[in-house]
Amino acid sequence: MSKRTGIRSIVTLAVLLLGVTSGDAHAQGRTTSGTAALDAQGTVVVKNHEGRITVETWDRDEVRYEAVVRPEDGADHPEATRVRVEEDRRRFEIRTAYDDSRVEDDDSGWFGGDSQNIMPVEYRLTVPRGAAVEIGDHESTIEARGVEGELTVGTHDGSVTVADQAGSTTLRSHDGPITVENQSGGLTIDTHDGSVRLRSVAGRTEINAHDGRIEAEGLRGALTVSTHEGEGRFAFADLVDDVEVDTHDGDFAFTLPAEAGFNLRTDFDDADLRGDFDLASVRVRDDDEGNYAGAVNGGGPRLSLTAHDGTFEVRAP
Repeated sequence: MSKRTGIRSIVTLAVLLLGVTSGDAHAQGRTTSGTAALDAQGTVVVKNHEGRITVETWDRDEVRYEAVVRPEDGADHPEATRVRVEEDRRRFEIRTAYDDSRVEDDDSGWFGGDSQNIMPVEYRLTVPRGAAVEIGDHESTIEARGVEGELTVGTHDGSVTVADQAGSTTLRSHDGPITVENQSGGLTIDTHDGSVRLRSVAGRTEINAHDGRIEAEGLRGALTVSTHEGEGRFAFADLVDDVEVDTHDGDFAFTLPAEAGFNLRTDFDDADLRGDFDLASVRVRDDDEGNYAGAVNGGGPRLSLTAHDGTFEVRAP
């Protein structure tokens, strides 16, 4: 063999090996995609363990979907992570599954046995605007925009962002951040330690939190907050419905339009209230705890504050 021929052979072999390696890497990033017919008010279900879930809407009676498995370096059995699709006209479900032979007979949970070996999966769906959407997850980045049907999201550590939502919405997270913007439907949030950020929310809002921070601006609907040691800042564009806060040891501030009228009622053990409104006339007489009850600025929706300890402020812009 000549020297030139030997070099050509080595180069050819290197190219072939590179092709095999690149092909294997591409194969590991497996993609499942397609479209499925779905009634305009059908149900879309997404179940994932880790990765990303993005849901957008359109005016078609079908679901367009893409799911990409992203294997982690050094992971055991990345090929065992699969995407399963079940569909009919009323319901579309796409989910992450674990197919390793060691756990295929184990039906525990959504994912079977050792969920620690499940690879991240990135889901991207476009669904009918009026469809109901249900998302079950452990620690993905979740975004949903423009859903007019009912939206339900449950995650443990994942972050949740919801925007332009007209249907009723329920969001549950243990300690992942939650952000909601431009919400007109009813909103329920349940979190343990996660932060909550709201902007331009007109629907009735209920927040249950243990120790999270809540920041909200542009509120227009009723508000109910229950927390243990939470912290909250609430700015109302308009006060048109009741506001109720119940906390053990909270730190809360409310910014209301200067002309807003409301009926104030407090039930404090050792909490303080101060603000920009004239509250002297509604101070409960002979009450060492500093409670208040009565109409402010002529009265209006109810502002009810209950706390064992903490500080409260009622401010004007």
